[in-house]
Amino acid sequence: MLMRHFPSPLGGALEMQTVTTARRLSSAWARSPGVALGRAAAAWRGEEAGAPDKTALRARLWADEAETSRANMFTLKTTGGIALSGKSAEERVQLDASALVIACRAPGARGATSPVQALLHEYSLSSHEGVTLLGLAEALLRINSAEGRSRLIADKLAAVRAGGNGVVGNGKAASWTAGHIGLEKPLVVNAAATALATGEAVVGARANLTSHLGMTIGTPFAELVLRLGEPAIRVVVTALMRKLGDEFVLGETIERAIRRGNADAVTHASTSPSLPRQMSFSFDMLGEAARTQKDADAYWESYAHAIKTVGASAALGSSGELKPGVSVKLSALDPRFEPSHRAALLGHVQPLGVAGVRGSLVDSVSQLAALAADAGVDLTIDAEEASRLELQLDIISAVSSKLSRSHPGWDGLGMAVQTYQRRASAVVDWLADVARRDSRKFKMRLVKGAYWDSEMKVAQGLGLPTFPVYTRKEATDVCYHACIAKVLHEHADAITPAFATHNARTLSVVAALARARGWSPLGQEGEGVPLDFEIQRLHGMGQDLHDAATGVGGCLAGVPVRIYAPVGNHDQLLAYLVRRLLENGANSSFVNALADKKVDVAQLVADPALVLEHVHNFTSHPKIAPPRELFSFDPVKNVKAHGLRKNSEGYELGYDITAMEKFAEGMAAVDFTAPRKTPATTPLAVLSAWRSVVPTSRAAALARGGSGAEIQAVVDPTTGTAAGAVSPATPIDIECALEAATAAQPGWDALGASARAGVLRRAADAFEAHCAPLCALLVSEAGKTVPDAISEVREAVDFLRYYANDAEIALAPTVLRGPVGERNEMHFRGRGVWASIAPWNFPLAIYIGQAAAALAAGNAVLAKSAPQTPLCAAAAVALLHGAGVPKAVLAHLPGGAKVGAALVNDQRVDGVVFTG
Repeated sequence: MLMRHFPSPLGGALEMQTVTTARRLSSAWARSPGVALGRAAAAWRGEEAGAPDKTALRARLWADEAETSRANMFTLKTTGGIALSGKSAEERVQLDASALVIACRAPGARGATSPVQALLHEYSLSSHEGVTLLGLAEALLRINSAEGRSRLIADKLAAVRAGGNGVVGNGKAASWTAGHIGLEKPLVVNAAATALATGEAVVGARANLTSHLGMTIGTPFAELVLRLGEPAIRVVVTALMRKLGDEFVLGETIERAIRRGNADAVTHASTSPSLPRQMSFSFDMLGEAARTQKDADAYWESYAHAIKTVGASAALGSSGELKPGVSVKLSALDPRFEPSHRAALLGHVQPLGVAGVRGSLVDSVSQLAALAADAGVDLTIDAEEASRLELQLDIISAVSSKLSRSHPGWDGLGMAVQTYQRRASAVVDWLADVARRDSRKFKMRLVKGAYWDSEMKVAQGLGLPTFPVYTRKEATDVCYHACIAKVLHEHADAITPAFATHNARTLSVVAALARARGWSPLGQEGEGVPLDFEIQRLHGMGQDLHDAATGVGGCLAGVPVRIYAPVGNHDQLLAYLVRRLLENGANSSFVNALADKKVDVAQLVADPALVLEHVHNFTSHPKIAPPRELFSFDPVKNVKAHGLRKNSEGYELGYDITAMEKFAEGMAAVDFTAPRKTPATTPLAVLSAWRSVVPTSRAAALARGGSGAEIQAVVDPTTGTAAGAVSPATPIDIECALEAATAAQPGWDALGASARAGVLRRAADAFEAHCAPLCALLVSEAGKTVPDAISEVREAVDFLRYYANDAEIALAPTVLRGPVGERNEMHFRGRGVWASIAPWNFPLAIYIGQAAAALAAGNAVLAKSAPQTPLCAAAAVALLHGAGVPKAVLAHLPGGAKVGAALVNDQRVDGVVFTG
């Protein structure tokens, strides 16, 4: 990642040219991106003082999936003795899980009679119709106008009609009615299928019927005839989408949610009069990330109101009841809940821009926690994306520390932990250490995770070393089971767990590991050791399963049940509803398989550990391309495909402190290193080679007697200080470059496309190796942020590899058809010399993209950089030269409009590529 320092190309004669310029540059450098990033990393380390060590946690971040799965398997087999390692134990787990599945599938069970569950099962997400329903649910209720809703419905229904002409992923032609209507189908499925098919028919008939009626009675009247059916279709489809939403939301306000929840709790208790049963709620005020501070303040008030209202309602109940709770999202409480704002969020520095009236995010969450403690309400921090996990842990640690002083003895603070993350087991250990430090017990909600698809796409898009989550469902299940073992056996003194799941096998594993601690279900096996834990489910899901598990004879009889209950109106429902529909409709989902009676019970309760170990050998999913093999992976053959390009390497500095520290060191390689007392006459001698720029042809120009021109400062747009120095191209520089390029181009062209492609690929590798110093130039010269700079370097790398591959394929000699005994081949040749003129806003990516295409095709290139950004261009050209592009074939000519005009008007230039 570090680059070597080379002698300054300006030469001593130019350094002495003007005392005025020298004095200005000697002290102008006031900002060092590398030092700044290094300070941020050091501050990050310092902020962790007093918190448990994160070494084990960070070791899991980019760990191999097989390695972490084996570690989880080891935990599962060793923690809690032989709870799951013996044959009899596994038989008991399968027996319990099978009983739960059979109970859920019994006639009269809610899952068998729920209209929404029936509809979601009928139109699975592996079908074109299911995807259409998901699209309608995602958008329809956010549209206020009737016309807008009609247009969306028409668009979505027409898509299914179009899909009916082909075959979709499940092998069946798309249709709302085919296979979906019949006497054996639930009423809601028949009604919905009929309504959607009718709407589809109206949509499909519009064009034909309008044309036909228009010829006889006039187009306006024909439109009127068709529009008579639209209101009815709109009402039916809108009602269907509202029903989908209502299935998963407890109430539109916290007051309504509490009333409905209380009624549900009474019903729950009455289902088993002989068995004491507890049920409570964790209320989630719907809403995703705050975009502005005003949004954050509104969310805080909403959470505070919910805590007070829930607390007042709970105070009316009996003292032995399970305490209700409120779940909050940190991203809703601060619009800049992101790792780059860590210090401000933790309250160590003042935030830029509009600050919240309640102080830092730590202060804001601490105030909500204090309200919850005073009201007797649990407060759980919801899980979010992997990129925010470490920051979330730091906030939890800081809040816990404050509460240990203000509210000692309160054990209502909690956090959700996602076990599809490879760090999950280490997160459990770390949070237990925080709890012990603060003499408290944490509430911990174990979930499998709700952002899997986006985590995969983000990792691939960013070119990360690997995925932060497991690629196989079995690996996630095994990790969940290992975490169950940890919280029940290793951390029972520090963690009160809540097992959130709709999976029968997982509930039976909870029971097995609890029995290994000496616990026993209520009313069974005598009186066991008391064990403080609960199970959780989402409102609208898993009721049959949890009723069977905690009822009389269930494997978790008497265990308290908590419902995660979203509260809000339909325009706030969007993201949550989509996640629930994905969970219900995905063909890999246990909930979906449970509703499908064609799936055998034994298949549903099979041990994921055995599948992971003996079927998959702990390997990652073979059809999912690793992030850095995104463009070189063949999912059909499950191998790297020959001839395809690598994805450019990326970095996520926000949650990888080790990468941040190394990156800061690399960026500092091109910082100024001048001592305090630099001679005023020789300031440029202390600059790194990439901070001082001359035209590639300057040496030849000087040999001809060229004057060397002036030296100009390259100005940092964010500070107004110097980022480096440049000597613009003179007419003699341009002439020398043109002559050299014209002479060298035929030899470069004669190398052939494959040889030139190899040079460009070596250059791409060099760019990746020098990503950090290139980013330092982009930050200081072009005013980029570090993430934007990383993206630009990656784009340049992608250009080099893309054109290398494209040239090898497109420019390969082609044998043409011809008469017998005659061989005709078509060969491609470069046109000659190209002028490339690049803009300032993408001084590396576009500059390299334009040059790379011309070079790959066998041309010589005279590349003019924008006058504001010559440093990045010079560094890029130096790397290309180092990779094997002759200097005469690629020349950097810094300067302004005069340089561009000279190139464009010269007859020796065979082509111009220009952005600006």
